[in-house]
Amino acid sequence: MADAQLIPRCFDRLNGLSTLDQETQDFIRRVTMAVLDDTDKDLSELEMVMTDGKAQLSDDERIKRLDNIYARVKDRLGFTQSFFNGVRLLLVQRANTLNDLNTLKSIYGIN
Repeated sequence: MADAQLIPRCFDRLNGLSTLDQETQDFIRRVTMAVLDDTDKDLSELEMVMTDGKAQLSDDERIKRLDNIYARVKDRLGFTQSFFNGVRLLLVQRANTLNDLNTLKSIYGIN
């Protein structure tokens, strides 16, 4: 489940959140926590399905459960990457706006 390990790494790489307003930071944190919580649940289910004696499943049921876990993790990774890219874009736009604002202040002699 290498994909499941990529999910927290995406969120760990989010830098510069302090430039965002508190409401936006809180939203990003809530999304992060929800995604990580769901990922932990999938990993726990994976462990249960893969450990002998923890789940009484036929081979077909076990494969079906594994396929479902895999699909959910793949889906979540896609969402995480998209969300991460959106936040990075927001941070770049915010930095550019602040830079433009400071340039205009400098041009017009405003402190």
